[in-house]
Amino acid sequence: MGLMTIALIALPLAALVSYPVIRRFGRLAFIPISLVPAAVFVAFALHGPVLATGEVLEETLEWVPQLDLDLALRLDAIAWVFALLVTGAGALVLLYCTHYFEDGEEGLARFGSVFLGFAGSMLGLVLADNVYLLFVFWEGTTVFSFLLIGHMARQRTARAAALQALIVTTLGGLAMLVGLVLLAGVAGTPRLSAMLADPPTGTLVTVAVFLVLIGALSKSAIFPFHFWLPGAMAAPTPVSAYLHAAAMVKAGVYLIARLGPGFGDVPGFRIVLVTLGAITLLNGGIRALRQFDIKQIVAHGTVSQLGLLVMVFGIADPRTDFAGYVLLLAHALAKAPLFLIVGIVDHSTGTRDLRRLSGVGRRLPVAAVIATLSAASMAGLPPFLGFVAKESAFAELLGVGADQPLGIAAFAALGIGSVLTVAYMARFLWGAFATKRGVTTSEIVHAQGWIIFVAPAAFAALATLGGVAAPALDRWLRLAASEQPGSGTPEHLALWHGFTPPLAASAAVICLGLGLGALLIRHRGEFPTVPERFSASHLYWVLTHWLDVVAVRLTAITQRGSLPFYLAVILGVFVIVVGGTLLAAGPPPGAVSFATTPAQVAIAVIVIIAAVFTVRAHTRFQAVVLVGVTGYGMALIFALHGAPDLALTQVLVETITLIAFVLVIRRLPQHIGIRARLDRRIIRAGIGVGVGLVLGGVAFVALGSRVADPISLELPELAHAGGHGANVVNVMLVDIRGWDTMGELSVILAAATGVASLVFLNTRVDTAPKLTRRDARSQVNELIRRVEDPNDPAERRTWLLAGRNLDPSRRSILLEVVVRLIFHALILLSFYLLLVGHNSPGGGFAGGLVAGLALVARYLTGGREELGATVPIDAGRILGTGLALAATVAVLPLFFGEAALSSVWFDLDLGPLGTVPIVSSTFFDIGVYLVVFSLVLDVLRSLGAEVDRHEETDLETALHESAPVGERGAGEAR
Repeated sequence: MGLMTIALIALPLAALVSYPVIRRFGRLAFIPISLVPAAVFVAFALHGPVLATGEVLEETLEWVPQLDLDLALRLDAIAWVFALLVTGAGALVLLYCTHYFEDGEEGLARFGSVFLGFAGSMLGLVLADNVYLLFVFWEGTTVFSFLLIGHMARQRTARAAALQALIVTTLGGLAMLVGLVLLAGVAGTPRLSAMLADPPTGTLVTVAVFLVLIGALSKSAIFPFHFWLPGAMAAPTPVSAYLHAAAMVKAGVYLIARLGPGFGDVPGFRIVLVTLGAITLLNGGIRALRQFDIKQIVAHGTVSQLGLLVMVFGIADPRTDFAGYVLLLAHALAKAPLFLIVGIVDHSTGTRDLRRLSGVGRRLPVAAVIATLSAASMAGLPPFLGFVAKESAFAELLGVGADQPLGIAAFAALGIGSVLTVAYMARFLWGAFATKRGVTTSEIVHAQGWIIFVAPAAFAALATLGGVAAPALDRWLRLAASEQPGSGTPEHLALWHGFTPPLAASAAVICLGLGLGALLIRHRGEFPTVPERFSASHLYWVLTHWLDVVAVRLTAITQRGSLPFYLAVILGVFVIVVGGTLLAAGPPPGAVSFATTPAQVAIAVIVIIAAVFTVRAHTRFQAVVLVGVTGYGMALIFALHGAPDLALTQVLVETITLIAFVLVIRRLPQHIGIRARLDRRIIRAGIGVGVGLVLGGVAFVALGSRVADPISLELPELAHAGGHGANVVNVMLVDIRGWDTMGELSVILAAATGVASLVFLNTRVDTAPKLTRRDARSQVNELIRRVEDPNDPAERRTWLLAGRNLDPSRRSILLEVVVRLIFHALILLSFYLLLVGHNSPGGGFAGGLVAGLALVARYLTGGREELGATVPIDAGRILGTGLALAATVAVLPLFFGEAALSSVWFDLDLGPLGTVPIVSSTFFDIGVYLVVFSLVLDVLRSLGAEVDRHEETDLETALHESAPVGERGAGEAR
């Protein structure tokens, strides 16, 4: 197991462990938790010398080779830079959380767990070499960012911002998925490194690349998707510092940087990215100048700088890529501390409005110094890393401009955008820390510990030292940019290159920016901008509003609360679409045989008669019984065709269903409601006849269209060789198609939970007082002893566990005796069907149903107290145990190097009793047995026992209300 795999396991494990740790120890737990990403950071940093030699680390874990699905990880220079950024920034921000949050704050443990989950997804995104794996991690960052942005769920703004970010980035992600699938199909491989080494060409590739770019642009908040990021500032400050400065928004930039070497020559690639990047750069800078919330200044500045990164990487040249990596590092190191300092100012003063802040610099000098250093780096002042990065970008764009006009246009946009950056950074420092005339000095309402300054100070120190140590960074960033093919060598990094055009551009930018900032500060006015109604954010809210309106009106039309209407629409569409297809296909091939035995005709006649009388039934009970006749008729058909397993299961399912229906309809009126008008009955009859004819036609066409031998002919041999069983149906369920059964078990669990939630008001557990099995058994045994004693005049009056508590008016001694005699026989029969199902008719499903029928008999005879005494264990626990057992048996072979659900067997010699085959899939079948049994138990407790309790409560209430006032008061007194 290599470094990358260990790292991707460590962060999710830390996310799981952090939840109980933070709940137990509070915010101080963030200190040890931050050591996990810090350790991963150190591990990746130690691999730097290996990468410096040009070596690339690759790790692959095969998953589904037939579908090209594998866990392919690749660590090259680009991934290394981003991995250090993700883990290092994550560790520092977690340390900052130690004093940012308060002990007992709502959702604190969830925050820490989700934060580490996001860090793991982001790290996996930059390391993934398989595009499908990359997409999984990509969507993981989307989901985790939604949870982080909406951390303060009680605030409406936080919920709206989280939903907006989720919608925008998810839509972009779906477009990206289509593009990745197309690229993988055209390239013949899902490996991103292989695509870039030998990029495919063609119109389809162009479409695919732009679909991928939609995902990248939406993730990095590039115009026209830029509006979601400022809204996401409703998130806590650590989220803003990590997601929106150092991690998540860099995902789109990372993908664009990756695609450039291989697909930079795709028509429109450069012009689109440079244009959208430039628009975002200028728009974000202008909007930052008109904000009064200091966090919004930093947020819009982030949007602006992301546009700059996309514009520079969009040139798709090795020289500009080099400058882009320097800019990316400088931006992360300078912008993250600015967000963290904003959080400190907000916590300390209780406001972020620069019109109300005054004198904060004197009261928080450490914060002011850190913010000044970071803002100076963002503005591109020497000797900070931001100055080196900005000068590198000027130099490389001028060099590219000599070959293509796009470079000159980008140079001009960079110059204007940099002026705006200097201006809004100056306004930020003035607004947050200056002493303003006419504004009351801000009071420090919340003192801060020194630990909260460690993270922003570390970022600011790196931004400061990065400028001085720029030549040391040159080697690593040049290695990352070397993957971009093309001519030209980027200029080395240094604080001083002499008097050059880039230096002149930097000086002009600083002077103009400071002048613009001073002008805005002096007049304290807003920078002119486009009205908000013309913004992308306003367009988003308009579109979502009209989407809601259309959805409400469409729902009002289609969801009328009428079950007959719903069925008529569904079945009508089925008849038109499928029936039209059948008519277009022509007559079915081959001869048609309507019956092979007279018994089939007799059964069909009975089923048809039952169906006709069902339609004409006047009571619900009559209709349910007649519908059951059709089900039993199908079981006879299965039996005639040599399918005893299907016949047995059909009979059991039909019986259970019939009982469930009866339990439900006893709370409904006995007679079916008002009969429909003649015209509606004609329409319904027409739909019914149409559905029957279409289904019959489908069966004829399907049976007559076979041109090859069915695969079912090979199933007996496959069942014996692969599953060591003679019952093909059972082996299919628990071995060959075991994953289908796992899915069906999950559906059963969901159905049981749904039924229980509709009946139980507060909890799905049956909380009604019930007789325990031990107490009931002791009472019965005591009575039997007395009956057997000739000197004791006691008479045997109960045959069940709860018999002594039954209402005499509802008892049937004959039924109690019969149930007492057959209950254990039914349970033994269910065990028999479970154990022999691998080679004979039966199995866990049939066995569970038989055991369920035994419970039904006990309930119908003794009521809800008898049911509770018979099975005192909660149905949900049995259900969960069965599903867990089946899942364990399914995945256990993986730990022994075998495929999931692989069967192992041996023959147990019992001497004179013969040989019994023991198959591992039998334990999977036991899980099925428990799930089915608990489903029946849950239905009985929900639709049976709980409905009984409702009836008893209603009856008591009715008797209480009908009693005279005097008697009612006396009863209450008693």
